[in-house]
Amino acid sequence: MKGANWIPMESFPSAARDEKYRRLVEDAAAANMNMLRVWGGGIYEKEIFYSLCDSSGILVWQDFMFANAMYPWDREFLDDVEAEAEENVRRLADHPCIALWCGNNEIDEAWHNWGWRDGYTEDESTAIWDGYGEVFENILPNAVSAHGNGAPYISTSPKYGRGDRRSLADGDCHYWGVWHDAEPFEVLLTKTGRFMSEFGFQSFPPIETVSRFSGIAGDTTVPDCLDSPELLCHQKHPRGNSLILEYMRRDYDVPGRFEDFVYVSQLLQARGVRMGIEAQRRAAPFCMGSLFWQLNDCWPAVSWSCVDYSGERKALYYQAAKAFSPELISPVAENDTIKIFFVSDSPEQPEGILRLRLLDFDGNLLKEIAKPLPPSLPRGAPLYRIGREALIEGHTNGAVVLVCELLRGRDAAARNLFYFAPPKDLILPDPGLEAKVREAPGGGGFIVELVAERIAKDVFLSMPGCGGTFSDNFFDILPGENVTVFFETAEKPADPGRRLRIKTLAGAR
Repeated sequence: MKGANWIPMESFPSAARDEKYRRLVEDAAAANMNMLRVWGGGIYEKEIFYSLCDSSGILVWQDFMFANAMYPWDREFLDDVEAEAEENVRRLADHPCIALWCGNNEIDEAWHNWGWRDGYTEDESTAIWDGYGEVFENILPNAVSAHGNGAPYISTSPKYGRGDRRSLADGDCHYWGVWHDAEPFEVLLTKTGRFMSEFGFQSFPPIETVSRFSGIAGDTTVPDCLDSPELLCHQKHPRGNSLILEYMRRDYDVPGRFEDFVYVSQLLQARGVRMGIEAQRRAAPFCMGSLFWQLNDCWPAVSWSCVDYSGERKALYYQAAKAFSPELISPVAENDTIKIFFVSDSPEQPEGILRLRLLDFDGNLLKEIAKPLPPSLPRGAPLYRIGREALIEGHTNGAVVLVCELLRGRDAAARNLFYFAPPKDLILPDPGLEAKVREAPGGGGFIVELVAERIAKDVFLSMPGCGGTFSDNFFDILPGENVTVFFETAEKPADPGRRLRIKTLAGAR
């Protein structure tokens, strides 16, 4: 399963419009997602959501609406629970998208491991836990069994919390050591679990969104605004901004301008979550689910979403789409060895040529390796491995890139880039980018053609004042490579080439 957690689209649910539902579900499908988890702290969604998932081939993990609290157990309340559960299970039973019903979000884990029992007598604790059992071990599974059209049921998510080593070997896993505990992203390389139903990292929404809710201009210096009341009001975590800053210092140069800081925060989020997604996919068939937190927002906020409240796609959206590709080339460093994995959604044995090219940032070819894929490859085994030093042969870590491709004929069926140093240690030149913009044949938007003389890292395209969506964004361009991107928009701005803005990591330091 590949996808994300879904929260309500609006803080006031009656404000949710069908077109926004349609756009978000289409966004999920376009990002190669095949499952959304409707989180138990939200709402039972409107009919259109499930119908859109049916037609888009997206399965739904459906929580019952119980989350992060202990609930009453008097008879009147339990009767309400039973009626609500039966009504919603009946309502959704005929939707083929419903893959799973889950009783609650994190309640079992919190009761046993978060100190929720503190302050209660033994009799009180027993009564509260018996009430929990009546709801989640009796009423809800009975409703699913009687009316759920064969859908399975689990009582809680996760089965075990991250403090319990069983969480990585049994049931689903919410792994929040990255973020809450400030563990490095690299922890996600080994903390894969059997089914990752929650993990994630925050970023700022686009600067236009931030400016609308805060009034902070893009050229404001970062130290002058991170603790502003306007930003803190729209920050979804009490330590959120400081955590973003702490992680950014590890991997990136922290920009001085706020607009650049917002951009790098999105690169940071995408880097960490993609690292987790790829590790989880490499771990198949041991790990068979990767649902990050979260797809969307219910209001304009600094949050874990990959699509912001106004529908703008963050860097994470585009990187998740690549990490969820049906065919994925996934390079990873393990100690002094570079391992190249191939992950496919297809049950068929893949065919093709694995080609590795080591390039410097001016585009000079330093090394090339080509190997046919073996006729039989166990899942979870690397296609190829090579010592780091043997590969780079004395070249500077921060000045080379490994281009990993699966070739079929002359075309690359899958591609991924591997850098030998964190972004802050890359010696990035001025990329010498050139861009041409022309109207797409038949209308509907514009074609953006890009070429770079030298490596262009994390190319971010925007068209201020013109609402629309780029088919790809926050990508790297190799020296001499031609890249074509479609900007879908109903608007026809005068001189779109002058409106186009391009930012790269080299220019955001």
